[in-house]
Amino acid sequence: MISILGFLKARESLKHSKKISEENRLLEAEKERTELLYMISEEKELIENLISDLEGLKIIYANKDQITETKLKNYANIFDVYLPKLKEGLRRVLSDYEAVISMDISTGPENFLKLKAYQKDTARDIRHAQKHIHGCIVDFFQKIIQAHEL
Repeated sequence: MISILGFLKARESLKHSKKISEENRLLEAEKERTELLYMISEEKELIENLISDLEGLKIIYANKDQITETKLKNYANIFDVYLPKLKEGLRRVLSDYEAVISMDISTGPENFLKLKAYQKDTARDIRHAQKHIHGCIVDFFQKIIQAHEL
C-alpha cells in the first residue's frame, strides 16, 4: 500500500514538474518575442526618421529657384536612390513585426532566438545605411544653403 502511495506521489510530482517546465518555456518564448518586437520597432523608427528627413529635404529642394535646382541636380538623385529602398525596408520591417506578433509562443523560444539573430544582422545593416544616408542628407542640405547664398 505504501509503495502505491509513493508511486502516485511521484507521478503527481512529475506532472507538476512538467507543467512548471512548460510554463517556464512559454515564459522564455514570450520574453524572446518581446525583445524581438522591440528590436524591430527600433528599426522601424530609424527607417521612418530617414524617410521623413529625405522627404523634408526633397520639399526644400523642390521649393528652391531654378538656378539652385540646376546646380544641385546630381545631388537630387538621393531621392530616387534612397527613398524607394527605405520605403521597401519599412514594408519589410512592418511585415516582420506582424509575423512575430502572430507567431505561436507554444513552439518555444528557439524560433524567436533564430529570428533574433537574423534581426540583429538586419539592424546592423539599417544602422549602417542610416549613417550613410544621414551624411548624404547633411551634405545635400549644406549644398542647398551654399547654392542659395550665391
